[in-house]
Amino acid sequence: MTADPAPEPAADSAPEPAAELAPDPSSDPALDVTVEGSPRKIGRYRLGSLLGRGGMGEVYRAHDERLRRDVAVKRVRPVDGDPAPRRARLEREAQLLAGLGHPAIVQVFDILEDDDGDWVVMELVEGSSLAALLEDGAMSVRDSVRHGVEIARALEVAHQRGIVHRDLKVENVMLSAAGQIKILDFGIAKRVQAMSAALGASLSVEGQVMGTVRAMSPEQARGLPVDARSDLFSLGVLLYELLAASSPFAGQTAMDTLLRVSVHRQTSLAELPLLRSTLPPALSELVDQLLEKAPEHRPRSAAALGLGPRKDPPLVHLTFGPAPTNAISRCREIRYTVAYHLSRSPRFR
Repeated sequence: MTADPAPEPAADSAPEPAAELAPDPSSDPALDVTVEGSPRKIGRYRLGSLLGRGGMGEVYRAHDERLRRDVAVKRVRPVDGDPAPRRARLEREAQLLAGLGHPAIVQVFDILEDDDGDWVVMELVEGSSLAALLEDGAMSVRDSVRHGVEIARALEVAHQRGIVHRDLKVENVMLSAAGQIKILDFGIAKRVQAMSAALGASLSVEGQVMGTVRAMSPEQARGLPVDARSDLFSLGVLLYELLAASSPFAGQTAMDTLLRVSVHRQTSLAELPLLRSTLPPALSELVDQLLEKAPEHRPRSAAALGLGPRKDPPLVHLTFGPAPTNAISRCREIRYTVAYHLSRSPRFR
């Protein structure tokens, strides 16, 4: 897994605040990955270059000396207090990801611990985050929908297992060099169902806001219980950002953003001047449905979006063209056919 640094905010947008309380990364320099001039080792993994860093730690490129493969190793920076809950959360992350086994969700290989923190060994993804790609401007409708389809299908698998990501955003989705979408950082994912006895009591505290403010659902921003429809709201934010290269809710401060997420009605994509003549109306309508404030007004599940061939009449049906000639161009053509009379049907909410 790799993670590009988050892009610099545009002049007319505020820096992205984080709702989860975390140490200031600028106050903790990156770990020295050498010991007396030699590469440092964590277990059987030899650390290499720093790939990225965030509020909770850093991600390094590393080499697995036993299996002779390159991996990504995430160091979770130690914090004051009892380390047991944090380590339980890491174990939960690994168990969640190992149980999913989906090609669009990054794999976890191992968990280790030492005096410098806890370490998660993951699949190394060569590529760029969607956030980094957006530095060059909005994506095409075709690419945005193609990425949205892959993300929605991965979410469908997670949701069927009772798992909600809770921090889906462009910074946590990568596009590999082969053109494969990879969803990262299920670190704050939680099971909607009861946690297994092996993990003990639930690690989620009602009222604790975890995740990134501009991309979280209104119910999550209020600290209320969440289900799969919370991730669908975040998917709507992600699609909006891919198509418009701007956030529908970002404010001047974290509290301002939380307020906008909770009560502000975004400008529909179809109303944006740059998209008015090129965006299929059905796609704008779908994003608006995903961004409904009340969960019961959103599609009921990722499967209900009808992303891909379905026997059920979909809200927006995507028909894929001929087989691709290379890994990057897996989708030659996307055609939109919309049943408008179904768009407000409770069946698709």
